[in-house]
Amino acid sequence: EVRPETVFADELPENAELLLGKSKVLTLENYYDCGEFTAAFHKLNGKTFIQIKNENITLLVCTFPGEMISMLPPEFRQADVIVSRSDYPCDITENGIGAAIICAENQRGITIQNELISNNVFSVATGGMGDVILTADKGGISIRRE
Repeated sequence: EVRPETVFADELPENAELLLGKSKVLTLENYYDCGEFTAAFHKLNGKTFIQIKNENITLLVCTFPGEMISMLPPEFRQADVIVSRSDYPCDITENGIGAAIICAENQRGITIQNELISNNVFSVATGGMGDVILTADKGGISIRRE
């Protein structure tokens, strides 16, 4: 008999944890589901990463961009777009993330945007020059500055 090493509590019927033996049951205190989207939170070295997901898109929000995405659990690394404050994770190109929104002021934002574009990551930076509009539907993703 093979038992999973880790099981999320919300995947179990009531009282099923009694049957799991030594499996580690995780209570998803860092998980939110409103029906239209889910949000999951993961702390890495004291820094928080947020995954926001609906049927059309998965976003990874990096509040402290210096951390490496590859250190996150696999389900957090599978994002369509990364939203990052002031910079981007150093291993963004190795993780297959093809688009980024950078929240950085003035020339810093534009510099980071251009760095990412030169590394084949489509990006838009706020740069103190308006809002970034993200639209996602079954047909694809659109990111633009307004």
